[in-house]
Amino acid sequence: MTVDADGKLYVATELGLQVCDQAGRVIGIISKPQDRWLSNAVFAGPAFNLLCVTCSDKVYVRRTKVRGAISWQPPFKPAPPRL
Repeated sequence: MTVDADGKLYVATELGLQVCDQAGRVIGIISKPQDRWLSNAVFAGPAFNLLCVTCSDKVYVRRTKVRGAISWQPPFKPAPPRL
């Protein structure tokens, strides 16, 4: 699992990479690159805008418009979720 700076949660599951909002609702699923299981998800790169997932024995990278949350920076308070 990993989190972006907007508070969205990215979870590697059997269906694919599920994207959840702050309230926990699934707002999208990024399909798997192979017909195998995903095991990890993390934001990486100099700007933390590369979403990396592992699928079986390979690592796949996708450039995103969002930025990953950085664990060693001070905490931030995202906007409240829209219900």
